[in-house]
Amino acid sequence: MITIDEKNLANLFLTSNSSGENQFIYASQIYETSFGVYGDFSVNTDGSIESISLIILNYKGSIDLGFHNAVQPKCTLVTQQNSQGETMHIVKIDFELRAVVSGETSYRQDVLLDSTLDSLKNIPENEDLYLFVDRELVPIWGSRTENPLKNGIFDNEFFYRDGTRFEVRNVTNVPENYYINNSNKVYPTMDFYQKPGYKCRNSTLRIIRKY
Repeated sequence: MITIDEKNLANLFLTSNSSGENQFIYASQIYETSFGVYGDFSVNTDGSIESISLIILNYKGSIDLGFHNAVQPKCTLVTQQNSQGETMHIVKIDFELRAVVSGETSYRQDVLLDSTLDSLKNIPENEDLYLFVDRELVPIWGSRTENPLKNGIFDNEFFYRDGTRFEVRNVTNVPENYYINNSNKVYPTMDFYQKPGYKCRNSTLRIIRKY
């Protein structure tokens, strides 16, 4: 089940004449580089998605991020119930990023559309529709356990360094329901939405449809 943060949302507009407009869908910081991901959504007049292209823009930092060439971004449609038992629909985009110095990336990628998206045009206007972005990171030099240094670039997202020695940096994927079921484990005096965790990998937008 996908956890939707319904209190902190941006908007994504799906319109039949929006092709060529790059809409902001995700931002984060990796390797001390701040970046944003934009989506170009081409929509048919019946509400179905014809195509999606993703574009990454690096804002600040010394190492550019790009889309990992080996894995094409994917998009699926997920239907589930919200906390009030109401039907909600989620357009889910998954993509992988990698440092551009690896030589295995591109700044723009087309998204592979799953057949589940065919049902998008049948969703009633009174039912909630969201975009959920899920980002993964690939090691610069391809390995999570060895050879973290190459061409003078050390992969500090996956390894710790002390001179000539290095140690694998275990990146923990915090379950989506962690702070709901264990709300007092970490920073108990902080509000739920201020706590650190898996949210760095995800973003949620409310989809506004205008066909």
